[in-house]
Amino acid sequence: MIMITAIAQFGDSASGIGALGVDGKAFIIQLVSFIIAFLVLKKWAFGPIVQMMERRRKTIESGVSLGEEMKKEQTALEARVETALRDARRQADG
Repeated sequence: MIMITAIAQFGDSASGIGALGVDGKAFIIQLVSFIIAFLVLKKWAFGPIVQMMERRRKTIESGVSLGEEMKKEQTALEARVETALRDARRQADG
C-alpha cells in the first residue's frame, strides 16, 4: 500500500512522470486490470485457442502429406498407363 501511494504521489508531481501527463493512480488501476484480464484469458481462453490451432496444424499437415502421396501415386499410375499403351501399340503393330 505504501508503494502505491508513493507511486501515486510521484505521478501527481509536476516533475517526473506527472510532467508527461500520466496519472499514477490510473496507471496502477489499469495495470492491475490488465493483469487480471490476462490471467483470466490465460486460464480459460488461451488453452482452447492453442488446442484448436494445434488441431488445425495437424489437419493441414495431414492434407499436405496426403497430397504428396497422391502425387507420387499419380506419377506411378501415369508410368503404368504409358507402359500399357506402349504394349498395346506393339501388339497392334504386330
